[in-house]
Formats: sequence, structure tokens, C-alpha cells
Amino acid sequence: MSVILVGAGKMALAYYEVLESRGSQVVVVGRGETTARSFEEKTSQRVERGGLQRWAAGDEAPSGDFIIAVDVEHLEECTLAALAAGAKRVLVEKPGAMEVAGLHRISAAARGAGASVSIAYNRRFYGVVRRVREMIAEDGGAQIFHIEFGENPQKLATSSRSPEVLARTIYNHCSHVLDLGWFLSGEPVELTALQAGTLPWHESGIFAGAGRTNTGALFTYRANWLVPGSWRIELQTARRQFVFAPLERPIWKENSAVEFQSVEAGSDSPFKAGVEAMLAAFFDGKDANSLCRLDEQIKRADFYNRIGGYNTTNS
Repeated sequence: MSVILVGAGKMALAYYEVLESRGSQVVVVGRGETTARSFEEKTSQRVERGGLQRWAAGDEAPSGDFIIAVDVEHLEECTLAALAAGAKRVLVEKPGAMEVAGLHRISAAARGAGASVSIAYNRRFYGVVRRVREMIAEDGGAQIFHIEFGENPQKLATSSRSPEVLARTIYNHCSHVLDLGWFLSGEPVELTALQAGTLPWHESGIFAGAGRTNTGALFTYRANWLVPGSWRIELQTARRQFVFAPLERPIWKENSAVEFQSVEAGSDSPFKAGVEAMLAAFFDGKDANSLCRLDEQIKRADFYNRIGGYNTTNS
């Protein structure tokens, strides 16, 4: 069995480095000549050109598990092509598809093929995140938490992202930090969402709201994209407080203490943070419950849309 890695960009390279260390038999399928050549120069791994659909139609296309690591605009079509090619397990980069309707199309195709699809949120697999989850469980769960998903508006506006992707930035990009907050504290079941302001590339520019998770934890969130901001999570249990700022280096303290201390989680992986552990979950079933399943992403998509003020009829 081979691992078919679809894409030849930065994220695909991060996956390949881990796959190579695992001794996996990897087939890399790319679309454009520039990224394919760059990938080959960095890895000495041949890249099949022409895109997944063309490659899968060939006589020599092997079966195996698929990892989809392409731009957001192409996630759905590549995942559907992988399922049509006989994939039984697919790991697709977040958020899985451009719109919620795309997630439903993938779900229908996966059911028809008897396949499973997982969404790749590598931050769930940071060593420090795993340790914080253990500490939260020791304390009886989160009681309240706050999420900030500030952005650099100038950087986003001048990025290579398409207008369609920018118009759904909360779903296509900020779901990184929102997903992590809910992963730590429970699935959202209630939400009051407000928006204000506007930007040339996004209907709203200021966001605030509050809700409740299925564990009973209360949460708030905010972001103001009219000025530069950053990502942050603050969380409190009956015993301790945690602050993720940046997300990769959380700190904690006892509720009665003054000084914070770093979360200790052992040695770090030499690869892109979270990717090695995420692939161990995908291939080996190690901590598999931490993977974001497709049906979970479909449920959350409604909350992403409400936070962003998106038209859920067309999302």
C-alpha cells in the first residue's frame, strides 16, 4: 500500500518529511510545474504532474491512503477524486472544502465508497496541547474560555489568497484557533454572534460573541480586523488558568497563584509541529480520537458561518 500525497507546496513538503521518516512508500501528485520542480529539488522525490484526476486515470495508479495538501480552492475536487479512485482513508487539509455544501458532497461520496475522511488540524497534536488537555481533565474540565482571532488586515489583503477564500477567512483560516479552543473545552452547542465594520475583502471586520459547549463551559470570542491583531486562547478550570499566546507556547498557573509557568510536554518533534503525531493518529490509530472527523467539521461549519456572518444558505 502506498501513501498518495496530493500537492507539492509547503504543507505537502511538511507531510513528506514525516512520511519519509516513517519509511512510507510515497507517491506525490502535483499540478503545477514550478511547485513540482521545487519539491523534487528539496526532496529528490519524483512528482507526478498534471493533477490527481489525470494521474488516477492512468494504468499505474496504485491504491493506498490519501493525504490532500493543496490550496483551499482545490480541496474538495481532490478529495472527491481520491474517493473516486478507491481511497478508503483520506486526510485532507483544513477546512476540508471551500463551503459547507462541499463538505456534504464529500460526505456523500465517502459514504458511497465506504471510506473515512478526516480534517487535518495539526495544532490539536502539539505536545503542549495534549498536556494541557490532560491537566484540564484532571481539574474536571474547562469552566470558561476566551478566543481571539485577530489578523493583520494588510497582510491578508495583499496575500495570494483568492477573493473567494478571503471572503470566508474565518472558516478557511481562523478555524485554526477556534477549532483549538473547542477541542480543549467541548463542542459548541449555543452561540450568539455579532458583527460590525467592513473591509474591501470581507463583509464584516469586527466580531464578538458568546456561547456554551456540550460540557457546560461558557466561552467568548472577539476579533477586530480593522487593526492588526493576533491569536490567543485563555481558559480557566476550577483549579488552574491557561493562556495560549502564542498557541505553540501555553503557560499556566494555579488560580490562587500570581506567577505563570510554561507547560512542560517533553521533547519536541523535529518536524512541523503536530504533523508527526497527527499522522501517527491517522495511520496507526494512536490518539485517533483527536482527529477531526468529517461529520464533526460539518457540525462546526454552521458555527463558523454564524461567527463570520456568512450566508448559510449558500455556504
